[in-house]
Amino acid sequence: MKEQERDRFLDPDDVTNITDENKRYLMDRGYRPFLTNRGKIKWILPSQKGYRVLHGTGIDMMRPPSFRRFLSRHHRLFIVIGVVVVVLVLGLITMRNFL
Repeated sequence: MKEQERDRFLDPDDVTNITDENKRYLMDRGYRPFLTNRGKIKWILPSQKGYRVLHGTGIDMMRPPSFRRFLSRHHRLFIVIGVVVVVLVLGLITMRNFL
């Protein structure tokens, strides 16, 4: 499917999944039907089209974050925990040598 066909505004008369009253209500407020790249019809303002085209294929927010992203966001915590563990282990080793 071509880019122009995937992300485009539709004619409101072609939209059949809502009532004519709802169409008029949305059109009066400036909303227009927009066919997303996933084949869904969203009612958006014309100024929102650029955002939809640029960010419509982004990361799914319902997907849990990856471990790599978790590490990058919490790297200071892991560094502190690592230093504490190393200090404790070295402390236990030296205490054991003295006993």
